[in-house]
Amino acid sequence: MRGQKFIGVDSEWRPVATRWLEANGPAVLQIAGYKEAFIIDLLALKNSKKLDHMLAAIFQNPKSTILGAGFSSDISQFHKHCENMKFLDYVPSFLEIQDFYKKVYPDLTDKGSSGIKSICENILGKKLCKNEQVSNWENRPLRYSQEHYGALDAFILVVVAKHMEQAALKRKVKVADLTKTIG
Repeated sequence: MRGQKFIGVDSEWRPVATRWLEANGPAVLQIAGYKEAFIIDLLALKNSKKLDHMLAAIFQNPKSTILGAGFSSDISQFHKHCENMKFLDYVPSFLEIQDFYKKVYPDLTDKGSSGIKSICENILGKKLCKNEQVSNWENRPLRYSQEHYGALDAFILVVVAKHMEQAALKRKVKVADLTKTIG
């Protein structure tokens, strides 16, 4: 996966039912390239220096653009609850998939939502099931449906980005102009 052009990333945590409770932070991290996806158990590994170094090598590779969908809230959860993990302290090329979508398809964003579910329907013509999004990601073992959802949530970002990249070429939108540096 290291050095691939696009790498999708997401994280999940136990949902908080009321505003008086606080989230415990990310329970899993999902990363995906075009041929593989990984779900990392952060409950067990959030203090692993080896994992942090491996993730830094992936996230800080200048050949890769890290893709997220609403990932700013995930980043704040990492900084708050996974203070030993530094891989997100510097990411040279990060692209928020919704920003990319709005630039490439401004005519479609006027007609409705630009969330990943809508993006998938508009670009791929397929619905993205989000049923497991609010499940308890702290329960172990994860259910197969959670594993499937988690892997797909990161992987679909890569698939959608590749489709949008082709449309961006036709519309003369440069991906590099939309990326930002984190850290």
